[in-house]
Amino acid sequence: MSTLRRTHGCAMARWGWGIGAVALFACGGGTLTARDAGVVDPPVIPEDAGPVAVHPDAGPPPIPDAGPPPVTPTSPVAAENALPGTDAWVMTHVASQGRLEGYAGDVSVNHGDAVDIHVSADVPTDVHWELYRMGWYGGKGGRLIATGGPFAVAHQPAPAVNPATGLVECAWAVSLVLHTDRSWVSGIYMLNLIRADGLRRFVPIVIRDDERKNAAVIQASVATWQAYNDWGGESLYSDALGLVGGHAREVSFDRPYTDGFGAGEFFNFEDSLVQWVESHGYDVTYLTNVDVHRDPSLLAGQRLFISSGHDEYWSRGEKDTVESAIAGGTSVAFLTADEAFWQIRLEPSRGAGRPYRTEVCYKESALREDPLTGTNLITKRWRDPAVNEPEQKLLGVMSNGWEFADLPWIVRGSSSWVYEGTGVRDGDSIPLLVGYESDRVFPDAPSPAGVQILAQSPVANFDSGELGPSWHNSTVYATRSGGFVFAAGVVQWAYGLARTDVADVRVQRMTSNLFRRAGLSPKLPGDSFGAGSAPQVDESRAASSVSTLAGVSGAEGFVDGPGSQARFRRPVGIAADASGNLYVADTGNHAIRMIANDADHTVTTIAGTGSPGLGTGPGLQAGFKLPYAIAIGPAGELYVADFGSNRIVRIDTDSARTASVWAGSPNGYAGNLDGLGTAARLTMPSGITAVGSDLYVVDAVPTRLCRIDAAQTVVTLVAGPGYLNGPGATAMIRRPTGIAASADALYVVETGNRSIRRVALDAIHSVSTAAGNGYSAGFADGPAAKARLMPLFGVAVRGTDVLFADPGSARIRIIGDGTVGTFAGSGRSAGEDGPALDAAFNLPAGIAALPDGTVAVVDHGDSTVRLIRP
Repeated sequence: MSTLRRTHGCAMARWGWGIGAVALFACGGGTLTARDAGVVDPPVIPEDAGPVAVHPDAGPPPIPDAGPPPVTPTSPVAAENALPGTDAWVMTHVASQGRLEGYAGDVSVNHGDAVDIHVSADVPTDVHWELYRMGWYGGKGGRLIATGGPFAVAHQPAPAVNPATGLVECAWAVSLVLHTDRSWVSGIYMLNLIRADGLRRFVPIVIRDDERKNAAVIQASVATWQAYNDWGGESLYSDALGLVGGHAREVSFDRPYTDGFGAGEFFNFEDSLVQWVESHGYDVTYLTNVDVHRDPSLLAGQRLFISSGHDEYWSRGEKDTVESAIAGGTSVAFLTADEAFWQIRLEPSRGAGRPYRTEVCYKESALREDPLTGTNLITKRWRDPAVNEPEQKLLGVMSNGWEFADLPWIVRGSSSWVYEGTGVRDGDSIPLLVGYESDRVFPDAPSPAGVQILAQSPVANFDSGELGPSWHNSTVYATRSGGFVFAAGVVQWAYGLARTDVADVRVQRMTSNLFRRAGLSPKLPGDSFGAGSAPQVDESRAASSVSTLAGVSGAEGFVDGPGSQARFRRPVGIAADASGNLYVADTGNHAIRMIANDADHTVTTIAGTGSPGLGTGPGLQAGFKLPYAIAIGPAGELYVADFGSNRIVRIDTDSARTASVWAGSPNGYAGNLDGLGTAARLTMPSGITAVGSDLYVVDAVPTRLCRIDAAQTVVTLVAGPGYLNGPGATAMIRRPTGIAASADALYVVETGNRSIRRVALDAIHSVSTAAGNGYSAGFADGPAAKARLMPLFGVAVRGTDVLFADPGSARIRIIGDGTVGTFAGSGRSAGEDGPALDAAFNLPAGIAALPDGTVAVVDHGDSTVRLIRP
């Protein structure tokens, strides 16, 4: 969606590949475009949606009615999953890129037809193959369908790169013709290529059943797989040629996938949906974006069309087919987000002229370069004026941005049939579901008639186009033809079905309701995938109480005065001085506020105008653009990590509170460059702390920890992206968003690796892990190395303990004596005060430890500042 290439955990957690194990999958880089950013107001909820009440939510409730629909006679998928499965498909002895790789001559094939396979190796070798169908199979995840070989493979020539479009198109000879059988059940298949020395690589193939009707159709989002595929150095996000915009204009299906050991993005987001659906034996068939584009008859007469995974790139042919199917009575479930964001064209291969093998998307260069500029086939965003078909008109929502952290889904419209049998009420939360990318309702965009909002969840976007505080929404509406269109608005919906530590009975039941509404019933009992198990909570070091210090729960604004009357707009950062005064980065108001340590907790604005800007000078005339964090210097001066302007801004202690640029571009230009003061370049600085006269800053993008000394010299100490402990010069971090200091170390909130990292203040800045394991998201207290967390922004040192905000579980957590425990928060997402373990946070962010031992927390989702008493 953004021109900044996203990195995400791409793993098969059920078989031991934890969420966030990003090293397993290749991800590329890109360029960042800057636009004015600001807080996004929540959509207006129709009056008939009912009041929003917050209710206790101790986690996934028992299903209160008779349970899911009864199991009915079999389907091809149910019969297939009753056969013995195997986990031998799990990739071991992986061939690195170039040593063995291949691609299929078509993205899919109807069962009974044949498909060409093109294979290359770095040295001549014999290769044999195993073909697996992906599914449930009693928890094994796949079944061996066929084997063959050996056949001889040699090195095939590298293709030339088109210098104008970045197209990388292989013309490899056919190595194998795979003949499918009519008896093979439609599904996602993985061809496992195996060299003579045992090295392996996947080639994905979708096998269709074009004759089957009255079923659910699951689409593999291969157009997006290919958009992100940077094999040969080019993708729609990366470029080695120096093209304007930093990305190719054309990508080819005639090349291997770099991601997923050759499997593309299937194991990122789509495998969990396949496992859950097939464990229930629903009557489903499979196809791809390309199939929907080239053959509209494949959706005609079907009960349910499911867009899953990461489905960002749509052709006009696909959009027309889906809209026609809806008009014909087919229901649609968008179990994803960021869907139908870019319009693409599917054109013939440039060499052999094979249809639909070239994916074209000029993006921001389209008006200058796309040969079809001026037509409705121009390859820009569907919402752009040149196309003028906002995706919200079809979906009910539109892409909103992307997030580093996995956040809770907050229920609205709980009386909807979608929530039937879940036991939820408005205000309840479902953990970790809103992550990577999310959608929302845009009030100014056209919406379908009768659309109902089902969720409204606070998020903090890191997308350059929708930067800063915003909201996630989910919607549903009834179609004129008697069907429905449901939009989850989250890419990670499938995680709530079958991903370890995220699976939730409520998400499973909601998905069952979609199938049932479409007239489809399960044929097998289904797997719970661990949903419903109670989390491990250590309450031994919990605080005593939580109260609201300033602001009013859920009431946004920009008002100074007594704390009980003041208003904030989605603040993020906070710092405390030695006198107990608090300084708040009021992100949505682009301002710095002070909460005095007086009887009324008086709030005053000391810098910022309430609107984004870049100006310096007297504080109340200075410009900020999404300030995220604050540090206090040795003389009481403030240093602000101004996230949206890529700068560190100093606020002096003089009567005017004069603001000046301390480090980074005065004009807000992003970059990754050490240097002196304004010659240095930062990108999205999100955390800052002071140690004596030195400042330590974490740059969320492109991922680094740097020091700024008293002479304003910026030096990188630790970089990334990756996960590696050791000396700072070789250690790696990923997506840091917060930082705090003790006497001898820095503690870094490493959102990208779901960890808290410790960086020693020694000569080599030794990096170690204080909590988390570098890949597993979720919630579990216990030994620090085994604890699961989803931290974002907030971290503070209080004595020998480290406190951090965990918005993924809506808790404040504590690290001490080698263990992680819960300090405050019940796990619900709300703005509730009370005993610490009963209180609720909406999206806890910045944390500051006060001199008297109390702890101040910015509740970003609630627009308040809360106080935790030990």
